[in-house]
Amino acid sequence: MSDLKSIRKKTLLFILGALLVFCVGMLLLSRSVMLDGFLDLETQDMRQQISRVRKGVASYNDALDTTVFDWAAWDDAYDFVVTKDKRFVETNLVDEIFQDSRLRLNFVIFLDAATKVVFEKGYDRVKNEEVPVPQGIFGHLADTGLPADKVKKGFLALPEGL
Repeated sequence: MSDLKSIRKKTLLFILGALLVFCVGMLLLSRSVMLDGFLDLETQDMRQQISRVRKGVASYNDALDTTVFDWAAWDDAYDFVVTKDKRFVETNLVDEIFQDSRLRLNFVIFLDAATKVVFEKGYDRVKNEEVPVPQGIFGHLADTGLPADKVKKGFLALPEGL
């Protein structure tokens, strides 16, 4: 009888051990498969989000390019840069241009042909108030030596932020 109890005990311990090894193995395998699956999903989602951001930035840059070209080609703006007539500022560079949701401007800077600042104005679109133009931008406005038909555009990382 004691041999029978010993065999039952050994069989039970073997089954419990095998069950434990099986459960641990399944846990590790399922964890590995699920983590890899979720990692792949997150990577795919991240790539889609980055693509959307790039397209949004490109769309915004295109719209801004159009606006800048329109203002640069505008006779009144050209005359303002040459004559520095304050009436242009009073009628055209008012706070409302910064509040225009299509333009989304935070500052406007007019430069003459020698890349000297003719006019500058900054605006906080959240607080709806005039603010100084970030000083970090001015180092990027100096004569770059690029031909007039070459354009520098994009985002700048300034000490004050993007």
